[in-house]
Amino acid sequence: QGLVRQENLGLAHLSTGDLVRAEARAGTALGEQLAAASRSGALAPDNVMVDMVRNKLAHVDSGYILDGFPRTAAQAAMLAAQDTTSVNLVVNIRLDQEVAVAKALGRRACESCGASYNVTDVMHGGFDMPAILPPVVDASAPAPLRKEAQPGGAEVDVIENRRCSACGAQPLVLTRRADDTPETVKRRFEVHMEVEAPLLEFFRGGAHGFADLQYRDFVVKRGLKDTPQLQQLIVDALP
Repeated sequence: QGLVRQENLGLAHLSTGDLVRAEARAGTALGEQLAAASRSGALAPDNVMVDMVRNKLAHVDSGYILDGFPRTAAQAAMLAAQDTTSVNLVVNIRLDQEVAVAKALGRRACESCGASYNVTDVMHGGFDMPAILPPVVDASAPAPLRKEAQPGGAEVDVIENRRCSACGAQPLVLTRRADDTPETVKRRFEVHMEVEAPLLEFFRGGAHGFADLQYRDFVVKRGLKDTPQLQQLIVDALP
């Protein structure tokens, strides 16, 4: 998601991950259902996701980026069946699975405001993906990360010499999503591999029904530093 900066493209950005998390925070029955699926590493039901996206698109007057959708061939077929929906470009963002797992397990959020960070460095095998953290406050002092236990058994990461770039909280206290465990992340990838092949075949095979649809693979090696290349790929495909 961090690779897609809609403010630089003039396109609305719709992230299904954000939609699911917002629904879960709202505490609705649907939110509980979606949260349970996320905790287990499963995908949300196809019809639920399509309805959520359809409702959001009804309020979009410009072009848009669908981030994380569709996830299955069934969702893609439902999207294609809507006469009001036009898709110009499908980008399959690819990342080595070992690296993706490491980065998923390194995801953190500011305890105060929820701003996203990542504590994992991947700097080997041609990858240039350092941790994503705000600058140190005092450049002459170290900025070690320490684990701190919380009531109830939860654990947070604390960095005294860093300040949240979004809300200014210092020390920077980072929390981890409850479902970002090795077991759940592994299950997510297993599910992804099961649904990926038929989804990609749907768009590559030409049966989707979208006129002038372009399909591209985009390999990530440098994380957010790959953003300009991805944005240019999108711009070049715009009608």
